[in-house]
Amino acid sequence: MKSISSRHLLSLLFTFFLALALTPIALGQQSSDGKWKASYMTDGSDAREAEIELNGNTGTWMTWPRPNKDKKDACVNRPFPVTVTKTTQGSMTIQMMASTSVAGCKDRSAILESASDGTWSGKLDNGSKITLQRAK
Repeated sequence: MKSISSRHLLSLLFTFFLALALTPIALGQQSSDGKWKASYMTDGSDAREAEIELNGNTGTWMTWPRPNKDKKDACVNRPFPVTVTKTTQGSMTIQMMASTSVAGCKDRSAILESASDGTWSGKLDNGSKITLQRAK
C-alpha cells in the first residue's frame, strides 16, 4: 500500500472542505443556520421584531420588547423553541412553540422563501408579512 505524504493529504483535505463549504452556493441554496432579525406585524397590526437563531431543524425565537411597552409581558424577551422544516429547495416553514414554555403565549408559524439578497421572506399564520435578515 502506497502512503500519502502529509503535504498531499493536507491539499486533499483543503480541497474537500472548500468544496463542502461552496456546495450550497453552487447549488443556489441559502443556509438558514445562524442568527436572524425578524420583522413582522402582529394580529393587531403592531410592528414587531424578534431574534431567531436556527441550527439545522431546531432553534429559538425571542420577540424583542418595544420601547416603553411589554415590561410585564411574559411572552417577550425570552427564547421559545423553534422547529424548521425544509419544504423545497429555497423554502422553509418555521414553527415557534411559545405555549410549550409559557401558558398563554401564542404559537406562530411562518412559510418563508429565500431571496437573492440573502434574506428570507414570507407570511405568518395570521397572513402578515415577515422578513428575516442576517443579524449583525
